Amino acid sequence: MIYLKWSRFLLCLVLTVGGTNLFFVPLSWRQVTVAAPGAVDGNIREQAVQIAEAGVQQQTVESESSQVKYGSFVNGEGLPVDQQFLGLQNQDKGNRLVRTGDQSQTGNNNTFTQLGDGAMIGEIQVRFVDENGQLTTGRTQPSIITREFELQPGDVYRTALAQEGLQRVRELEIVREAQLSLEPTRVSNQVVMVVYVEERSPFSISVVPGSSRAKGVFGVLRLRDRNVGGNAQTLALELEGGERTVGANLSFTDPWIAGDPNHTGYTLNVFTQRSPTDVFIGGDHDIDLPNGNTPWVHRLGGGGEVFRPISSDWTAGVGLSYQRVSIRDQAFTNEVEPVDELGNPLSFDHQGQDDLLTLNLSAIQDRRND
Repeated sequence: MIYLKWSRFLLCLVLTVGGTNLFFVPLSWRQVTVAAPGAVDGNIREQAVQIAEAGVQQQTVESESSQVKYGSFVNGEGLPVDQQFLGLQNQDKGNRLVRTGDQSQTGNNNTFTQLGDGAMIGEIQVRFVDENGQLTTGRTQPSIITREFELQPGDVYRTALAQEGLQRVRELEIVREAQLSLEPTRVSNQVVMVVYVEERSPFSISVVPGSSRAKGVFGVLRLRDRNVGGNAQTLALELEGGERTVGANLSFTDPWIAGDPNHTGYTLNVFTQRSPTDVFIGGDHDIDLPNGNTPWVHRLGGGGEVFRPISSDWTAGVGLSYQRVSIRDQAFTNEVEPVDELGNPLSFDHQGQDDLLTLNLSAIQDRRND
């Protein structure tokens, strides 16, 4: 599958306290193309589950033309299949009949339940599996999975809607793989829709080296938990250090506020960063402070953004951020330097500190080929 993602930042308005600076950031397009594993044909598995409870006879899907043993697992063609979740082959999404012998009824009275379009969804279950397909305890709250489906208990099962929901589950960062299964119940024409989920590890650690004229050689350590509390929320910490830079950025993202019907999400972050800048060392001659040191720019602030889908492939967001920018003579000092060695001001404010309030509007177009 080829994933195409277009994003466009529309407007950036900056207000500077101590001197007013109003400007518009030029419009620009970005395209990101990522190769991802293609979807497996047949996203919905229709399988039988053996039920061994008191007073209830075992149930199985059987093809009248097959010669399989009673109680075995079979596919739509009547051939035995592996009982493990990841070992099951996907089947075509047609309707199936499940024959159940209900001992609570007299004689040979049988109930037929249709697995597929037209069946009533009695319950939606989420079951977590490991990499070997064995059932395990999941970290994610089941509601995070089920909210991706338009289908809910009491609805009539529709394959198209089930596929759409399953695809959205697979697109979650916390999900490695997901499959769907329909299971019969004791009630005529009622099924249990089961979502099998293999989770990704929520924790990630990465180290990224880099170098630049202003910062010299530096490295960035990134720590991330993308499933805080089992709610698919992301908490990330980024630490930067090097020859001429030091900084940290802490962010929290909730992609979908619980209970919001419009799929609204938000991001919050706080940051601090100190380093020289190319503005002071990238000209015809370097700009130095009265004590001969290179100016360090200190940025301290935070911000937030609220975003929500506005159509099937467009997401819009609005954000507000604040930062205090000051000039220092080294990484760890409280002394503010308002002028350079020639007495020229290095900031709008004569005390060497500027407060910036930034309004950001954004729009993202997400296009996929399946």
